Amino acid sequence: MDIKCNDALLAEVNGMELVTGTDLHNTVELPDLKLKDIESDETDSHVDRNYLAVTAFILALAGLILSFTLGSGKPDHRIGREMFLGIVGLAGAMCLLIMKFQIESKIARETYNVSKYILNIEFAFGFWLTLILFVAAAFLNIYSYMEKARKSLDSNDKSIT
Repeated sequence: MDIKCNDALLAEVNGMELVTGTDLHNTVELPDLKLKDIESDETDSHVDRNYLAVTAFILALAGLILSFTLGSGKPDHRIGREMFLGIVGLAGAMCLLIMKFQIESKIARETYNVSKYILNIEFAFGFWLTLILFVAAAFLNIYSYMEKARKSLDSNDKSIT
């Protein structure tokens, strides 16, 4: 996430900094952002841990690990694997979208809606790539689940007749 004022980069916050929380050191003083002054005329701002980012990070790790560990077993039991991984992908995408709206509304609320005239908050390439990968993983797994379920129904219909 890039925070800019008139195309001048004020701060960058990456995904791991949202997961763990961090201190930003800015040389530009912005009004009404609740930044505390320090002796060297710089300003500090603390970015708190974002629990939606933590959840998305955990879901990404869990999806990656489970995609390898749930692969073994009987083919009938593997059908549920795709649906489970699809749900994990959708949950991760939802966490990222809610996090984006939460951050934007928090900054607007803390700056009394003046931020839209002063600050420009851009979510960088990594955010959008992660969101696309979550959505792609979700839909590919759900599609695979639906295809396997359809084939299972077709084979059951053929065995009955």
